[in-house]
Amino acid sequence: MRMRITMPRTRIRTTVRVSYSGKENYITALGWDVFPYLIRRGMHLASWQKINWVILCGRFILEAHGFLKATIMKRYGYLIEKIVEESNLLEAFSMVMRGKKRTRTVRLFKKNRDKILADLAYEIKSGKYAPEGFREFEVVENGKVREIQSLPFKDRIALHAIMAVLYREVLGGMMIRDTYASLPKRGIHDGLNRLRKALKDRSNTEYCLKLDLKKFYHSIDQDVLIELLRRKIKDETLMQTLIRIIRSYGPGLAIGYHSSQLLGNFYLCLLDHYMKAELGVKYYFRYCDDIVVLGPNKAYLHDIFDKLRSLVENKLHLTIKQNWQIFPVEARGIDFLGYVTRHDYVLVRKHIKQKVARRLHKVKSIKRKYVVLASFWGWAKHCNSKHLFFKLTNMKSFKDLGVTYKPADGKKRFEGNLTPLGNLQNCKVTIVDFETDIKTKQGEGRYVVQYELDGQKGKFITASEEMKNILDQIKEMGELPFETVIKRETFGGNKTKYVFS
Repeated sequence: MRMRITMPRTRIRTTVRVSYSGKENYITALGWDVFPYLIRRGMHLASWQKINWVILCGRFILEAHGFLKATIMKRYGYLIEKIVEESNLLEAFSMVMRGKKRTRTVRLFKKNRDKILADLAYEIKSGKYAPEGFREFEVVENGKVREIQSLPFKDRIALHAIMAVLYREVLGGMMIRDTYASLPKRGIHDGLNRLRKALKDRSNTEYCLKLDLKKFYHSIDQDVLIELLRRKIKDETLMQTLIRIIRSYGPGLAIGYHSSQLLGNFYLCLLDHYMKAELGVKYYFRYCDDIVVLGPNKAYLHDIFDKLRSLVENKLHLTIKQNWQIFPVEARGIDFLGYVTRHDYVLVRKHIKQKVARRLHKVKSIKRKYVVLASFWGWAKHCNSKHLFFKLTNMKSFKDLGVTYKPADGKKRFEGNLTPLGNLQNCKVTIVDFETDIKTKQGEGRYVVQYELDGQKGKFITASEEMKNILDQIKEMGELPFETVIKRETFGGNKTKYVFS
């Protein structure tokens, strides 16, 4: 049985072959046996004639998170034209120059921007572009020494322009939802929110498998990466340009190249789709080469780990660090994305707390301390570490300060709504406090009185000499607060006044 299906989002037309014999039914989609996948989803194929294969295959494509899309031999061309578009090059130029100090080189590049971009467009379009070379230096990060490769401005612009189109047109659609490193709108806090959401399914997240890869970028097999790229890119000019970029550093990928972030993510796409589509792992998260898998028990995660290691070592030619571990989530917490996450709460990672404490101790400048505090608050506000923020910074919350507003005129300000006296007529109220000599639009020398009625506080303003006199006497007697009923009286024919009764 043969049919053709169309995937509207990608405009890819492919063929799904369905074969059946005896008691078993097999679906082979372009060489991939997906029958176990469908069975795991509860799609029993007892009678293949009754199945709507278009809907079934569409569901497979959607649930596989792009797995079929990633594995079918769809190849993309006509990408060079999009790379050398003026708008794309200008955006790349702006990205590279953003935040740079006004050095002589930066001023020169900005002054000659149009010529530099025109020359760069010609080199890329003609297939002559190649990185000129890089400067190498070391940085210490969390006690680890890393070698960073820095390219000249011109090469940085070129790599930004190439990678922007490559991500937008080809590679972006291959990334599963739960990979977060160096991807637009998928940062640390997006990953944290997704992890916390997964942990709500407590029965299926009792245990965690955590691992990372040894010297990931420097261990990437360039030949494997190039072969994977050839499966997706048929533009030979662009392909040769990518090869020159990859081969300009070796072995592996240069950490300081902008291209390495996207190409590294693409390199692990094979693992991502294998975990999600082939093994059916529901809770799988990856940030660069840091990987977290959640499961109901140790046996399940050990089985997943054995299969994962086989693919990583045999197909990707990478090595898993020996410190991989499987542990109960609640007992230890998941140290991932800068946080330690459990089912019910999240804390900032220990070394981040220590780093902030040391920096605050060393920094003397008030301005610099504000920068450190703002940075740490960006971490603390996303977890249950707000009290730690106040502790490390010796900062108190407003409630703990016990500070109240003291008006310049020395007069008391009472809470509650301002109520017309007519609304309190014949009501039994408790007079709590008052303030004298208040100026209003109606005149001076008035009293504002705070009252309580049915547990609710309010205030009213009175110019009644009788009320004012009584309030002064009671205050002198020290009998505040007191209960009373507010009455309205008529005097002088048609005049009215309010009094305490």
